[in-house]
Amino acid sequence: MAIDSKEWTEKKELGSHYEQRVALFYERLGMRAAIQFGQAEYDVGLAARLEVKADDIAQRTGRVAIEIFYKGRPSGITTSSADMWVICVGDIGYVIRTEDLRAFCESPATNDIRRVNGGDGGNSEMLLVRLEDIKRIKSHAIKLPELA
Repeated sequence: MAIDSKEWTEKKELGSHYEQRVALFYERLGMRAAIQFGQAEYDVGLAARLEVKADDIAQRTGRVAIEIFYKGRPSGITTSSADMWVICVGDIGYVIRTEDLRAFCESPATNDIRRVNGGDGGNSEMLLVRLEDIKRIKSHAIKLPELA
């Protein structure tokens, strides 16, 4: 059995250190990260469940609609099992951990949130959250690519 060189062992330790840091970064975004050990095809595997919401009037109104009830039943952010929400406004997607968005929405008294009915024949109850607040709720803005 061959013994690994000191140089290789040091490089492997350095690589493992950074694999852990990269995995932690993505876990903090709300993804599940799995580090692969030994001879593997890749170093870190990622998985996440995303709720993607498009708001076509947020650029004009400055507010994003977050559904909380539909036809009197909890829905939207209230019931979502997604790891993260991606709120799309124009060419930008704001990636937010569901738990962070939910916590923000559950404290309307301390935030500038409006509760309204709308959407689908007025059957949706929504919170109108300022786009500026969406940008600061630990979100990450991503430029959405154009479809070919």
